Amino acid sequence: ALARAESRTKTKKAAEAALKSEIAAGENLLRREKTHRNALRQQRETLAAILVPLVIVACALMMGLLAFGNVKQRIAEIGILRAIGLRSVQILLVFLTKALVVGLLGSAIGYVAGFGFGVAWSDLGMTAKNIAELFSPEMLVLAIVMAPLLSGLASWIPAMLAAGQDPAVILQQE
Repeated sequence: ALARAESRTKTKKAAEAALKSEIAAGENLLRREKTHRNALRQQRETLAAILVPLVIVACALMMGLLAFGNVKQRIAEIGILRAIGLRSVQILLVFLTKALVVGLLGSAIGYVAGFGFGVAWSDLGMTAKNIAELFSPEMLVLAIVMAPLLSGLASWIPAMLAAGQDPAVILQQE
């Protein structure tokens, strides 16, 4: 009976030691996992800090090229409008207004599509509370203000080129 009692005591001490060891190992694993997640979050933030400005510059360049192509395609129309008396400022406003409207529509459609994909791909579920948690009025306002502004800035030089053309030269070439 004494041997069994000693055996039980040894087994209990061994089990307690193993349990302490496993708890310590689990806590260590949790610490390493938190550190790893923080490092990944930092890497994503660094990548976003580099990629977002690059994407914005690339989008502005692409919009500028598209606006320049639009000016080239509509050169005859510009010549006719200038010949019938429209001033350079009015031609400039036509192209800038178009750029701002396209930017506004693009930002609205882009925000709705991005929000929809975000809700669909999130692991939060499609409840009204979770959808409200994902919605950001600040981001909506930022998108609706910044996209038309970027579009207008990208179209500024092509619009200036369109407004500065001489109608006689344009119509003579056509």
